[in-house]
Amino acid sequence: MLAALDARQPSPDDLGAALALARIVASELIGQHRLSEATYSDALRLGSKPTVVELVTLLGCFAMACWLMNAAHTPGAAICVDAAAHGSLW
Repeated sequence: MLAALDARQPSPDDLGAALALARIVASELIGQHRLSEATYSDALRLGSKPTVVELVTLLGCFAMACWLMNAAHTPGAAICVDAAAHGSLW
């Protein structure tokens, strides 16, 4: 999966529904700063509200760490700079 992410390719077929959806959630939140109704509904169908909140919180922590690293010009923050430049993680 990491190779697919790095190459900005679709998720592998054997990834599993939950991880594939987590990738979609992450891409929407980082790129559009919101979740579509369809993605939110899919997330609730695959998990519970607390699970969705946990995923969104985790993504928020990632974004916050990226902002800090980018502001401080931290070496090795390429993934954060790349995510900001492309409007998405993947």
